[in-house]
Amino acid sequence: MASKKKILNKVKILLSQTFETPELAFAFFDKNSDGKLSKDELKELLKAAGVGGFISKIAAKQMIKGLDKSKDKKLNWSEFKKAVDSLMKEV
Repeated sequence: MASKKKILNKVKILLSQTFETPELAFAFFDKNSDGKLSKDELKELLKAAGVGGFISKIAAKQMIKGLDKSKDKKLNWSEFKKAVDSLMKEV
């Protein structure tokens, strides 16, 4: 199974090489335009980053669990932005 660090590195590469800003990435993966990323939308982000199907499901669930401060089981813009800012500094 891919390590957390490897998954986060893949996400960082996707976000930094594919999108000019985190806002564009968020808007791209927010397929229903509700201003939040659901578990399925996060799975699509992870798959686009090269994280495999089963692993992407687990990783999306863990991302929401760790980052969802509003407890609505989705990531809103501020939660996503905070995570991206932290990711860009860490990995």
